[in-house]
Amino acid sequence: MAQFPVPFPSASSALCTVTKSGTPTLYTLTLHNGADNRLTTQFITEALHPALNEIERDWRSSEKGGKWDEAALVITGKGAKFFSNGLDFEKAIAEPGFFGSVLDPLLVRLLTFPIPTVCALNGHAFAGGFVVALCSDYIIGKQSGRGWLCMNEVEFGASIPPGLLSILRLKLPTTALLRKTVLEGHRYTPAELHAVGVIDALASEEQVQQKAEELARSVAGKAKTGVWGSIKREAYRGVIEIAQEDKRQPDQFEQNRRALAKL
Repeated sequence: MAQFPVPFPSASSALCTVTKSGTPTLYTLTLHNGADNRLTTQFITEALHPALNEIERDWRSSEKGGKWDEAALVITGKGAKFFSNGLDFEKAIAEPGFFGSVLDPLLVRLLTFPIPTVCALNGHAFAGGFVVALCSDYIIGKQSGRGWLCMNEVEFGASIPPGLLSILRLKLPTTALLRKTVLEGHRYTPAELHAVGVIDALASEEQVQQKAEELARSVAGKAKTGVWGSIKREAYRGVIEIAQEDKRQPDQFEQNRRALAKL
C-alpha cells in the first residue's frame, strides 16, 4: 500500500499530489501542473490517471464482508488563481485522437468515480477545466476573488467536441443556460452558478477547501455499499456512450468548404 502523500508521476517531477486523512477516509487530489494546470497528454496519462488509480486501489482494498470504507475525494488546485485553464489547445488539436483517447476517458472516469467527489474551486476554471469541475459530484466555489468559469471556445474559433458537450448538457439544467455557456461564452462567477444549482455551496477564498472537506465527509458514507460508481455509470449512460464514440468535427474552415460545395 502507498505511503501518503504520493506525488505523481514522481517526487522529482510532481504534477499532482494525493493525500489521505481521517475517518471517514478523505482523499485530496491537488493539481499543480505549472501555473494553470493545463490538461495535456502528459498531465493526464502520467499524473492524473495514476493518481486516480492509487486512490481507487486504496479504497477498493478496504472491502471486508461486503462493505467498503466510508470515503470521498476532494479535487482542487494549488494556489488561488487557477483550478485549471483547460487544454493546451494547439497541442491538443495537433495530436490525433487526443479528445477520444486521452481527454474523454479522463472525463468519464471522473464522472463515474466509485466514491463521492467534491471539487474545491480554488481559482478560475476555463473550457476543459470547467468541464473537469463539472465531472465532480459536488462543487464548492468562492464567494469572491478569482474563480471565473467559462467555455470560451466561441471566442477563439474552436468547436466543442461531443464528449465535452454531452457533459455540459448533463450538468447545466436548462437550454437557456447551455446557450449562454457554449454559444455566448459567458464568464460566470461562482455565485451565478450557485443561484442555478450548478455549484452546490459558496465559501470565502480561505474556507473553500474546508467547506469542500466538510461536504465530502458528510457524503462519504455513501461509498460503503460499493455501488456509488455503478449507479452513476447507469445514470450517465448516454453521456458515456457519446464520449466513447467521440469523433472530432471538421474545423470551421473545412465545414465552410463543404457547405459552399453544396450551395
